[in-house]
Amino acid sequence: MSIAHLSAVILHVILLVARASVAHSATDTTNGTIPAPVIIPPSQYWEGNDGPWSSFQLRVGTPAQYPRVLISTAAYNTWVVVPQPGCNSTTTACANSRGTLFNPNQSTTWQDQGFYELGLELNLNYSTTGQYGLDKLGIGLQADSGPTLDSQVVGGYRNNVYYYLGFFGLAPFPTNFTSFNDRQPSFLATLKTKNLIPSLSWSYTAGAKYRLKQVLGSAILGGYDRSRFIPNDLSFSFAPDISRDLVVGLQSITTTDGSGKSTSLLPSGLLTFVDSTIPYIYLPVEACSAFEKALDLTLDASSQLYLVNDTLHKSLLARKINFTFQLGNLAAGGPNVNITLPYDSFALTVGQPLVFNTTTYFALKRATNDTQYTLGRAFLQEAYLIADYERSNFSISQCKWQDGLGQEIIAIRSINSTDSPNTGKTKTTSSTLGAGAIAGIAVAAAILALLIIFLIYAFVKRKWPFKHLRKAHADAAEDTDNMSDKAEMDAHLSERVEMESPYEGKLMPGELPDSTAKFTPSTPLGELQGSPTPPPNAHEMMDPSMFQELPASPVPPDYFTGKGPRRPSRHSSRQSPLRRELSPASNPTSGGLDSLPISPLPSPIPSPPPQQPLSAPRSGYSSTAPSPPPSASDIESSNNNPTPDNASYSVPRTPSKPQQRPYQINLPHGSTPASPMTPRARLVPMPVPSIALHEPPSENSTLQQTPVRMKGKWKPLDYSGEGYSSDRD
Repeated sequence: MSIAHLSAVILHVILLVARASVAHSATDTTNGTIPAPVIIPPSQYWEGNDGPWSSFQLRVGTPAQYPRVLISTAAYNTWVVVPQPGCNSTTTACANSRGTLFNPNQSTTWQDQGFYELGLELNLNYSTTGQYGLDKLGIGLQADSGPTLDSQVVGGYRNNVYYYLGFFGLAPFPTNFTSFNDRQPSFLATLKTKNLIPSLSWSYTAGAKYRLKQVLGSAILGGYDRSRFIPNDLSFSFAPDISRDLVVGLQSITTTDGSGKSTSLLPSGLLTFVDSTIPYIYLPVEACSAFEKALDLTLDASSQLYLVNDTLHKSLLARKINFTFQLGNLAAGGPNVNITLPYDSFALTVGQPLVFNTTTYFALKRATNDTQYTLGRAFLQEAYLIADYERSNFSISQCKWQDGLGQEIIAIRSINSTDSPNTGKTKTTSSTLGAGAIAGIAVAAAILALLIIFLIYAFVKRKWPFKHLRKAHADAAEDTDNMSDKAEMDAHLSERVEMESPYEGKLMPGELPDSTAKFTPSTPLGELQGSPTPPPNAHEMMDPSMFQELPASPVPPDYFTGKGPRRPSRHSSRQSPLRRELSPASNPTSGGLDSLPISPLPSPIPSPPPQQPLSAPRSGYSSTAPSPPPSASDIESSNNNPTPDNASYSVPRTPSKPQQRPYQINLPHGSTPASPMTPRARLVPMPVPSIALHEPPSENSTLQQTPVRMKGKWKPLDYSGEGYSSDRD
């Protein structure tokens, strides 16, 4: 498989993972990524004087106070219980039984609006008044458990027979205190305006303490939990009255016991309102009479409740009775859905102040007219309700009871979203992948991507070593060809240096342009010591007759022992190099280099006055017959001979930069000293300054007392035949 094919596979896998991620996060093409639904966390308490009910946690005021409330599908603001005589912070039992209290006087952000009627369940004659204000309102115990909004409508009530706990309203309608121009948006509408939820929608089920391991309630803003219900295709439309908008057609109610016997309890179909604010199911008197007959129920005249004693309660439990509510958009005909409730969903507990002693009651109420027909919180223990206010429809589904199911939160897209078609109704099914499926796809994609990357790496690494090997062989062959065209270099060649003169093509300082002095070496020129294998033609020297060199004085031995004077600094005496002078009275045949007197010159003047020898003249040069040149041993011995104490000499000092090691020329015995201008001379590093060696002048030579100062720079030795020059003084 080629790299292009492997890349295509990787790209395909990435696209699959991206598609699953987009389906999960529900991307909106208008507003970007759709925000996740907001989950109202349950408090894990079962409470209330007509329940028990699963409550939910809120944060109200600054600093935050934490009342526990129930969910109202009809309310559009928040109600809490405030302190009252006999139930306040000092009476802990009462405060806890009512979900704890909220004290507006202890909130620094409370904006009092006055006392108003709560305005709910007026058709049921539930008239009560509360203290309203604007305050900070949040969801959950901690700030990270839900959003917090400022200036939300909060109403507080005290002694209320009908509402024992507070409520959190899910409806999106605003609140008007003085006029319709002074609207205060609801919590749901504010979340949508701030783009904190995907749409004006919510879902709710009351939870059931008698199911499994006490299943808590669920309330979600902007979405629903698909794991909590069995989906169906029936969608209900909103009623025009916003105070009673969630209206369904109750077509029939049938009871079935454990023996399979069925009994119809509803004489005819009717329209009823779904409302979680109250716990009861309000039905016509005829329907209530059918319930009384089928279950042996008795209405308590004082409380107007169907109280159930322990004997009857056990008998009804043993019969395993179920109640099936058939719902449709209309009171009769058309598509419908069945919601089945067990007897446990009706068998609730009632306490003070409704009754004196806590007892079991059957959550059924007689309605005096059709405006009171209501399916309350007892019904929503077994039903899952989803409301979409943007599309003006809602759905009711049978709750699913299966242990170990995790949440599967699905966002309800806004009607303005172009990401999915607008069908005009809320579907309870979804084509998006679940969280488990997305996690599986992500893990599989990651493993596959790692495998493909490993294959690509192995594929490429299989070729690279051979490519490098071929390149190495080619380079080696090329190096061999290049080396065959060059002379073999000495192993220590890197330590050799060659001096390059800046006076190429010009006369050197002290050079005689028309010199006729010539001499013939008495012995053949030999190679300088220092290379075990001389390069080709290394013995061929430049004709010394081309140059006239001045003799040099020997260096005093004290200079090498550190006792004698040193060369002055170039900065202090730039014009005081070591001068070399040949005395006519000196004779190299008598004492080698020791016989050469030294006489320094004070400055590089072309024709300085002659200097007197520092010591008695030794044997001079012979003008008739040249003496043999000094041997290498003579040169070495000359370094050990002391210089007379009264000798004077001038040696320039080395500058402050690192001192360059001088060089000494070692000649084999019997060879002729070469001129310092001789090309291809090999130098051996020595810790001494160089000494210019020269041939004795011929009898026809003309010597001049001209100081010599040669300049140049070192460069690597080259056997191509080019010469070198020295800048050593």
